[in-house]
Amino acid sequence: MNRVQSALFVEDFATIVDAADAIVDHPRPSPDERRRILAAVEPHIDEFRSLDQQVHEAAENLADAASDRDLEMTIRYHGRLVAACIACHSAFREDVVGTLSSEDVPDR
Repeated sequence: MNRVQSALFVEDFATIVDAADAIVDHPRPSPDERRRILAAVEPHIDEFRSLDQQVHEAAENLADAASDRDLEMTIRYHGRLVAACIACHSAFREDVVGTLSSEDVPDR
């Protein structure tokens, strides 16, 4: 997200495409981490999956708009991506981080 944001300020469309693609194709959690995450969000699994899908779709659309060098649509999809990320993190970050041990959580 930081790369997208920084590139957007200088209209570096190639970097926006690369960073958005990295969001779409982010490394999947290990099978054990995935099980623990899904167990943590299980009561709200449909919402979790919906938000995850929104993040991926927004990132894909952002990459497409940046590939077209369409600044207006790039800004629009960036906003949608940020909103989807924040919605998911607000709803699930505490549950997910609480489920993972400190060695599983990346340093911030």
